[in-house]
Amino acid sequence: MPIVVASVPGRAAPAPATRAVQPAPSTLSQLQAEEARGLRLQLGDDVALPLPQSLRPSEDEKRARQAAAWFMTGRYRQTTNDFRGAYDAYKRAAQLAPDEIAIYQALIPLAFSLNRTNDAIAFALKAAELDRGNWQLARQLGRYLAAQGKLDQAVQLLQQAARSERLDRRSPGFVLVQRDLGVVQAARGKLKEAAAAYRTVLEAVEHPDQYGLDEKTRAELFKNPASAFERIGEVFLQAGDPQAAIRAFKLAGAESGARAGTLNYNLALVYYQTKEYDLALQELNKYLEAQLQSKGQEAYELLEKILRAQGRADDLVPRLEQLAKADPRNPALQLFLASRYAAAGRTDDALAIYQKILKTAPTFEAYLGLADLYRRLRDVPKL
Repeated sequence: MPIVVASVPGRAAPAPATRAVQPAPSTLSQLQAEEARGLRLQLGDDVALPLPQSLRPSEDEKRARQAAAWFMTGRYRQTTNDFRGAYDAYKRAAQLAPDEIAIYQALIPLAFSLNRTNDAIAFALKAAELDRGNWQLARQLGRYLAAQGKLDQAVQLLQQAARSERLDRRSPGFVLVQRDLGVVQAARGKLKEAAAAYRTVLEAVEHPDQYGLDEKTRAELFKNPASAFERIGEVFLQAGDPQAAIRAFKLAGAESGARAGTLNYNLALVYYQTKEYDLALQELNKYLEAQLQSKGQEAYELLEKILRAQGRADDLVPRLEQLAKADPRNPALQLFLASRYAAAGRTDDALAIYQKILKTAPTFEAYLGLADLYRRLRDVPKL
């Protein structure tokens, strides 16, 4: 609506009011000055000033936002079953934020499902490095690497798991980690380290209540308890801890009554190592008289060692003859007796045993023994 200004008598009518129009900047310096002051969208508005430098996102913040965007993209693609697309998105996120554990937790199972095993292991190693307290991840990765023959890496991860502050030293999980360490260290030939790990396992089995060891965990520890305890006992024995070996061997014997003779053999090994030769012979005789064959010629080699240590080496062959007469279907015993006949110069007796074995149940060992006998006799045509 137009505004009408009344005239006052004797005065000139005032000129119409006009808004002052700011002149456009005419020079580059003036334009730069306007930009420095800010931006005005229209006349009368406040000047919109630039965001202060202190409030602007840093390069790291920009990367973090981009990583979050790619991570959410991966989540979305995964929900739509676009697993390869999700995998690529997660990888982009990991490149932008390499220290974010959540990204690797999403990548690891996806990489395995896409058969990108090498990538999955690399991601898992990175995750274990970032979250050193995650003993479950370290243990799983250590077991996987051990199965691949990468024993040194496996030990490092299992040791990391064992040191985790989140793992109770009196828990079933700790016992499982120590069992894994014992197995891998023994495979590496580190018998002292293996024995140290197995001591925890042995204590837990003997005192299950102190470690919360239930039947489920025990079943996970040992698929074949008798064999497992026997192996553990052998590690203790080789590591120079005969008392722990006896405990393990007795546990092995308790797991299988049918293998009681094997317990006697193992105890004989312990007593031989501790130079208790009478006890060693006593236990070994129990094994031999049970006519077991599980230890093969090792049992007769141990008999020879014990008798030599007692100064009774001449008793070996008569004792072997006695055992062979009582157990004629024991090929390991027959072959060992034949080899000792040959060593004593009783070649006809040795030849008779070899020929009998080759007629009834020929074995490579019998052919090898016969060839060695002919070599001793220098019988080149027959050799």
